[in-house]
Amino acid sequence: MKEIMAAENDLMDGVRSRNRSTLEKRVATDFAYVSQLSTGDVMGKDEFVGANLGGIKLDSFRFENELVRGFGDVAIANTVCRQMGSIANRPWSPDYLFTDVWVKRSGHWQIASRHATRPVKIEKASPGSTKGH
Repeated sequence: MKEIMAAENDLMDGVRSRNRSTLEKRVATDFAYVSQLSTGDVMGKDEFVGANLGGIKLDSFRFENELVRGFGDVAIANTVCRQMGSIANRPWSPDYLFTDVWVKRSGHWQIASRHATRPVKIEKASPGSTKGH
């Protein structure tokens, strides 16, 4: 669904440019965010918007391996998002696996939920190796 990837890119452009208006428009009021750093708490819209207007500086991002499935006014996007930027002026360039739930409200797509985790780097065994056995 091209609409959802356009919304994903718009949201991340809002993060990159620190555009409060875009973030307020794209993030649902009842938004819930969980990441691999979560300790059980769920981050809501205000905290998510605030964090992305504050210490996080996103210089660039790129989506890969997009899988989007639509279910009427709900869509689920599974993506890899490669990012470059900084947190508290320290270099930061993570890759994330996003599972995003989008809802269409009043004709506009908003992100209602995001789960983000880091991909596991799996060392590939060389021919003749016993790794993984």
